[in-house]
Amino acid sequence: MGDSKQVALTAANGYGEIDQLLFQTVPASAVPEEARKVGVQLMAQSGQGDGARPVRVHELKGEEIVMDFNHPLAGQALNFDVKILAVE
Repeated sequence: MGDSKQVALTAANGYGEIDQLLFQTVPASAVPEEARKVGVQLMAQSGQGDGARPVRVHELKGEEIVMDFNHPLAGQALNFDVKILAVE
């Protein structure tokens, strides 16, 4: 008890690398007007109704918007400081 450790995960071992196939271009009309800004995060639901997932406005291209469907932490290394507080 009380032991601590630092754990580092590469992007590949965390939420994965950024997948270029997960960038999709949609009509601007498909995105609420107030959300048409680079970096805005929205929740999108698939047509199959299998739950909502976060998506981010990546680029504005006139009447089209490039959306990023990668996980928000994709492409990032993750570092954790872990401390054991109790053992049950």
